[in-house]
Amino acid sequence: MSFLGFARKKPALDLSYSVINEDHTHLIQLAAELRCTALKGVGDTPTAQAEKQAQVEDLVYRLIADSIEHFSREEVLMQAYNYPGYRLHRQEHEQLSRKATAYYNDLTEGRIAITEDLANFYRRWLHDHIRSHDKDLERFLFGRRS
Repeated sequence: MSFLGFARKKPALDLSYSVINEDHTHLIQLAAELRCTALKGVGDTPTAQAEKQAQVEDLVYRLIADSIEHFSREEVLMQAYNYPGYRLHRQEHEQLSRKATAYYNDLTEGRIAITEDLANFYRRWLHDHIRSHDKDLERFLFGRRS
């Protein structure tokens, strides 16, 4: 299913490790669902707005939890193969976790509203991270096998 065309995974985001690739597909779909939910119109009733808020909060929470689980899988793989870019890659994971958690806390405590920027933040980060850091990891791992 495509949510406003953003759930279609592009070949540039495919990696050769199936578990990691499946994680990425799942996270991209969650990010697309978040964007779709955040941008959809709702009635002006307090109930409709509260339902939308709850849906967005749930999706952000799931993105954070599933990302942390995914990051752990990647980091175990990097350590197992003594990946030289491990520290930088892990820092990227930690930065996203901190920023996403801050977004979540601000959202649930009413300090920020649901905006297009919030909806697009995770998707942009994920695409950029896969295209750079994860592709570098893939090149290293498959270079070792040759």
